[in-house]
Amino acid sequence: MPAIYRALDLISGDLAKVDKRAEMADGTPLEGGVVRLLTRRPCDWLNAFEFWRLVSYQLLRDGNSVSVLNYNAAGVVESIEPVLMNPAAVSVAEGRVLYMIRGKAYEPEDVLHFRTRSLDGIWGKSPLQICNPAAALMVTQETSAKRIAQSLAAPTVVINHPGTLTDGAVANIKSAYLREHSKPTNVPLVLREGMKAESLSMQASDAEFQKARAYSIDDVARIYGLPSSSMLGSFADTRYSSDLGSLNKAYADQCLSLWAAPMAAEVANKLGFDRFVFDFTHVQKGTFAAQVDALVKATAGGIISRDEARARLGYPPGGISSSSPDLDEESVEIGGEEEAAA
Repeated sequence: MPAIYRALDLISGDLAKVDKRAEMADGTPLEGGVVRLLTRRPCDWLNAFEFWRLVSYQLLRDGNSVSVLNYNAAGVVESIEPVLMNPAAVSVAEGRVLYMIRGKAYEPEDVLHFRTRSLDGIWGKSPLQICNPAAALMVTQETSAKRIAQSLAAPTVVINHPGTLTDGAVANIKSAYLREHSKPTNVPLVLREGMKAESLSMQASDAEFQKARAYSIDDVARIYGLPSSSMLGSFADTRYSSDLGSLNKAYADQCLSLWAAPMAAEVANKLGFDRFVFDFTHVQKGTFAAQVDALVKATAGGIISRDEARARLGYPPGGISSSSPDLDEESVEIGGEEEAAA
């Protein structure tokens, strides 16, 4: 279904593309080793973006994503391999949890298990399974939309006759209509004796049907924590509006961060980091004009320097702000007296 695919693709893609880093308790970033696996190439057949998109998509769709930690002879993790079509099975015996993957048993510390909300603390439940009635309703609406499209392509025709017809006359009219108008070519419909033809095709623009479909699409947004506008089509219209920063911040805070939190906690716990961070700074940026406006205010208030403001926009130090730190807008008169004096 398009709405569900859109939600899963949007969230998993954004979780994959944001910067990630491992940190010590004091915020010092860690580099090399396992960190490089998580940010460059976790295994031979996946780069970091593909890995995070895959495991995020599995988490969103199925409620679980399991990856095996492969160790070298020195006991150091040398690759992280996601489990694909053959899902892991979890067994619990005498308080001990084991993951059965491709016929081999793994201890919990040998796998990364990203899970959604769980009823037993071991295996997550798919959001679509938990919200099955909403998903089933969307399936029904997609089926109805298909019937509407078919009806528009080949509408049902009703022929009204002003008089009373015998069964034989009705059969003759049906036969004549089907004989002439079941062909792919358009044949003029000639009616006599005051007969009238009407179409009974369903209308795709029916207000109640469109409202029901919009509600179901909004349900998908609620299931995954997305801003409604990102699913209903208006998101594309507001991508360059002045309110884009607020929309992106809501998306990062209410959706992405909630899905990233269990993955970050699992990575930090299993791989021995104090913290593993998904950095949503880039996602929360607004339009260029909004960023400039905010930086101008921060600079004027003495919060950051002008060179720091330029750095936040990706520009090198320099320009008017660097050569003349105290230069204000009133002293810049192109072609004026000050330029001539210079």
